[in-house]
Amino acid sequence: MSVDLHEENGTLTLSPPKKLFPSRDVQGGRRHTYDVSADGQRFLLLRGASNALPADLRVIVNWQTLIENK
Repeated sequence: MSVDLHEENGTLTLSPPKKLFPSRDVQGGRRHTYDVSADGQRFLLLRGASNALPADLRVIVNWQTLIENK
């Protein structure tokens, strides 16, 4: 989001917030999936490939017995 700042006679006025890009492009979580250039003029976003297949998820149940039997 961004807002425009206007100062007149010591009074600061803010415009209503505007979206910079769709929020689905900035992924949440604990990883930083975006960065801002030093001059504040550009963003770099990490996005998944549109044709990427979902990753496999493998769950091993009772894995402790597998270790004990070795």
